[in-house]
Amino acid sequence: MSGSVDLLTLDKIDHSITINCGISERYAAQWTPVAAFRELVQNWRDGIIKAFDIPKGSLQVTCKEDKDQIIYKAMSQEGQHCLGYIRWSRIMDIGTVDILNRGAALQPWNLDMGGTSKQDEPDQAGAHGEGLKIAILVLMRQPQDHAVRCYSGGCWWSFYFDSQRKLVCHISRSSPPRDQFGAIYDVWSQADRETNGHHFLSPHVSTTREKTVQIFIDARGRDEKGFKLQKEATRDEFKAWTKAALFLQEIDTENIVTTDYGDLILDPRFGGNVYMKGLLLKESASGRSASITGKTLRYGYNFADGAVNRERESMAAADEESRTISTIWAFAVHVKGDLIGKLHDLLNSREPEYADVAKADRFIRNGGTLVLALKVYLRTQFEGKWIYTSTQKRDNLRFDNIVQGLGYEPFEVKESYWKILKNNDFQTAAEAEKQKFQQAPAIRVPDHVFAQSLDHLVRAGLKSCFYTRNIAVEFVQAGLLGLDSFYSDSDSRLKIHEKWLTEAGATEELGLSEDILMYSLLFNAARRLLTDTILQIPLANFRCANRTNYWAQKKQISRVDQRILEYTQIKKDLRYTITAGGMDLDTLTVEWNPTTGRVPDSSVEITALAEESCLHWKEAVTAVDFHHSYFNCGRCHMKTLPFKFGKCEFQVDKGKAYFVAFCVNAPGSIVVFSDKPDKPDELDELDEPAEPQVSMGVKRAAPTSTPSDESKIFTLGDSRGAPHMRIPRNWYKGSNSTGTRAVIGIATEDDPLSVSKRQRTG
Repeated sequence: MSGSVDLLTLDKIDHSITINCGISERYAAQWTPVAAFRELVQNWRDGIIKAFDIPKGSLQVTCKEDKDQIIYKAMSQEGQHCLGYIRWSRIMDIGTVDILNRGAALQPWNLDMGGTSKQDEPDQAGAHGEGLKIAILVLMRQPQDHAVRCYSGGCWWSFYFDSQRKLVCHISRSSPPRDQFGAIYDVWSQADRETNGHHFLSPHVSTTREKTVQIFIDARGRDEKGFKLQKEATRDEFKAWTKAALFLQEIDTENIVTTDYGDLILDPRFGGNVYMKGLLLKESASGRSASITGKTLRYGYNFADGAVNRERESMAAADEESRTISTIWAFAVHVKGDLIGKLHDLLNSREPEYADVAKADRFIRNGGTLVLALKVYLRTQFEGKWIYTSTQKRDNLRFDNIVQGLGYEPFEVKESYWKILKNNDFQTAAEAEKQKFQQAPAIRVPDHVFAQSLDHLVRAGLKSCFYTRNIAVEFVQAGLLGLDSFYSDSDSRLKIHEKWLTEAGATEELGLSEDILMYSLLFNAARRLLTDTILQIPLANFRCANRTNYWAQKKQISRVDQRILEYTQIKKDLRYTITAGGMDLDTLTVEWNPTTGRVPDSSVEITALAEESCLHWKEAVTAVDFHHSYFNCGRCHMKTLPFKFGKCEFQVDKGKAYFVAFCVNAPGSIVVFSDKPDKPDELDELDEPAEPQVSMGVKRAAPTSTPSDESKIFTLGDSRGAPHMRIPRNWYKGSNSTGTRAVIGIATEDDPLSVSKRQRTG
């Protein structure tokens, strides 16, 4: 801009000129004296860097202090020459500040709004070109009320407020009157006396030929109303002002971590302060954060680069601030590893929520060194703890049980913290349980009735459903894990916890009473496992014309429920016996309860299979897999008859082992096997009398056998009280077709066998 022919320069001024700076005393009302001093220091530093071509980050500033003077000097790289200084001094008991930098120049056009020469200078902090004017305005108005004057290019620049309270600058080539600039002469003469023979830089009046800018802040001035004032810059006030520049502070190297993206300031004196290229943007105060997010800043930050807002109080955008802070932390932790604990505290703080980690879940890179450091820290400092969020616990009713099963104690973290961890080898408790469950070793199903029946029923139930028919099943040794089952869609495999293979385990998991009948327990256990499996299958897999996927899913659950109920009802009453027959054949009699399990007129297939040749058919679990046309060994026999018959007989090879398959003629029905034939009941005389155990109100035929070859049928009547035990009785035991057993006592005098015996021995 200085090259424009329309711009006013000092060499065009013959004697003096008055310039209206275009801003009123109320302009930039939010600016503090510290912010104003920052602008002066910024111009001082940037001018030195540019004039002497100092590499980025190489400016050396030293400080010396005594009772009447504090001076900061910018030294050349070899340390022999002073390139400028910032000084507070006490002259005639009045505090005065002067700032000088060599190699710089001030031109009238610098007072224009937006008149900056630093917009394209990446190593310099200025951009808007208003900083000098605003800084002078703030220092001159109430309550500061300081006088501000400048000397540059052989001209005196005097600032004051006009009658409309707007900032005005009077530029003059003449020497200043004693009454106006007497304090300046006092500063020079006193400095000459005090610095004689020392390493302080002695101030001097610049000639017009030398490029030097010198600014004075003293006590002899006028306020915006034109009244004379005398308000000095005190030592404490100056020290507070110097917070504006980080390079004017003494910070122990342990309390600042420097990275290419900026500095992390751990010194609590600067906690909450935000700097840009070493210059203060904003200082946090009670109820007011320096962060653009408005949240509390725990530590201080010096950004190496970035755009700032027009007020120069923060970075231009909240995302940019959060991204830069996250990057600084990533590199700071790499430099100083023990900082990871401090970062953890920030990330997991609930009150307050720190701006230091605002949006950190967006800007901390997945798989980066910072996340790795967090993982190591959590797994060493919180060994034996399970990391979780309140949402995870709220949404999982089994949460406490899962964590206990995994062998951990819960440790809660914030949701935003979890977002950083979840994609970096951290799992929810439910995810970890499933993974561990999948890795559990498979076991062989024990050879006892309940375990074998449950295994068969689960496999059959899955096979009977179109959506689950290809699922493989295995029971696993899962220890304390609370998961009942887990279906893996990737390999179509269902794994079931071994605890379900025992009646005690199934009873405990179902929460049922211990005296439940085995087949009722079997039904409930199979129903629970099969329902859970169908619910684990993605809902999108279910299809049904004109109905929702959810309806189709529930339909399959209902059908499976019906099939396993049918199975258990038929299974508990299915019996078969083999009795000796002629020379080559035996009689195999199959019986079932025709009143439960199926509609009486429905068709069923009963097959007697020779174990010697057809044992492999036990792998067939549904009717569609089991058909009589498959049997061609010549030893197997099949009959189709109505369910209501309740009984059928086969002539089978003598002395051969057989098992029975009962199959309803419906494709999805489950095959019922019976492979342990009942032995014909032998009625033994009891050693001592026992009370008959007969259910009240039951009126059904119960076949009994007698010690002889004769067989008598007795019909139960109404329930009676205990029999008179003095009456001599013959005692018999027997069972009915459904397996119900009874003890029957017949008075000796009424027993047909006794009567017959008396007649024979008569």
